[in-house]
Amino acid sequence: MKKYDIHRFSLVLALVCAGLTGCDSLVSGAVDSGPSYWSEILKTEPSFKVRLQAAVLLGRSGHPDALKALIDCAKNDKNPAVRRAAIDALAQLKRPRAIVELISLAASDDDPMIAAGAKLALGSFDLVAQQEFVLAAFDSDDVRVRAAVLSHLPLPLNDLAHTVITKSFGDYPEVYEQAQILLATMPRMHRMQWITQGLNSSEPQIRAGAVRALGRDGDRANVAVVIQIFEKDDEDLVVKDAAGSALKELKEHLVEGDFIRDATEHSETHMRMRAIRVLEAIGGRKAARTLVLALADEEAPVRGRAAMALAELEVIAVLPKLEEMVGKPLNEPIKLHLTQAAQRLRAAMVTEQ
Repeated sequence: MKKYDIHRFSLVLALVCAGLTGCDSLVSGAVDSGPSYWSEILKTEPSFKVRLQAAVLLGRSGHPDALKALIDCAKNDKNPAVRRAAIDALAQLKRPRAIVELISLAASDDDPMIAAGAKLALGSFDLVAQQEFVLAAFDSDDVRVRAAVLSHLPLPLNDLAHTVITKSFGDYPEVYEQAQILLATMPRMHRMQWITQGLNSSEPQIRAGAVRALGRDGDRANVAVVIQIFEKDDEDLVVKDAAGSALKELKEHLVEGDFIRDATEHSETHMRMRAIRVLEAIGGRKAARTLVLALADEEAPVRGRAAMALAELEVIAVLPKLEEMVGKPLNEPIKLHLTQAAQRLRAAMVTEQ
C-alpha cells in the first residue's frame, strides 16, 4: 500500500472513530493535530464523510483558528451535509465573527436546510452582548440580509445601531418594514428618538421614510410635525409625498371641518394655502368641494394651489373650469400651475377611459 493510502486510511479511521462514543483517545489525538491541519483536510479531502467529520472536530476544538475554515466550508462546500456540519460547528465554536456569515446564510441561502441551520445556530450566540456583529452584516448588498439584520437585532439597541436604523428609513420596502416592526416593539419615547434622527437626515429618502413612520405611529402629536413638513415649499418632493401619505394615516386626528373653513374663509393667505394642502392629503368629497370653491379665491397663489390639489385628487369634473381659467389675464401669474393641472386631469381622463 502506498504511503499516501496508508495515511488516508488512518485519517479516515480516526475521523470515523471520532464521531463514535468510546473513542476518546482518538478524538483527543485528532484534535491535537491542530486546526490548521484539519482546516486543510476540510478544503482538500475528496470524501465528504471525512470533510464532515473534520468540520465536527474543528467545532469541538474551540480554537479561534478554526473559524475561517468553517466559514468557508459553510458557504462553499459542494455537499450540503458538510455545509450543515460546518454551521453546527460554528455554533459550537461560538466565535462572534461567525454571526455576520450566519445571518447572511439564514437570509439568503437557496438551500432550506442550510438557511434553517444557520438560523438555529444564531440562537447559540448572545446577540445582545454581541450586537456589533449583528450590525456588521448590514453592509451586505443583499436586501434579504439587511432585513434579517433588523429582525435579529435584540433590544435594547446600542449606539452602533443608530446608523443602521437611520439607513433603513431610506432602504427597500423589505428592509423598511422590518425596521418598523423593530421600532414598534420599543416604548414610544425611544421610538420617536429614532424617527427624529431620520427626520434630521440630509438624505431625502431617509427623511421620507421617517415621515411615513410618523404616520404609522398614529399619535395625535405627530399631526403638527407632518403638516409643517407638508407645507415646506423647499422640501424635496419625495418627502412631501410621504407627508401627504402620513396625513392620511393621521386623518382621525385631523378636524376636517377646521381645514374646510380655513381653506375659503381664513383672513391670512398662508393659512388658506395651508388648509388646501391638508385637504389635498385628506381627500374625499368634502375636501374636493372646498377646493373647487378655493378656485375663486382673491389671491392667485391660493387659486393655483387649489388647482394643483384638484389635479392630484383627479377631480376630472373641474377640467372645463381650469381650461377657462387659463385664458383669463387675472390668472397670468399662475398660468403654468393651471396648465399643468389641466394636463394631469386630461391624462387621468384618458387613463380612466
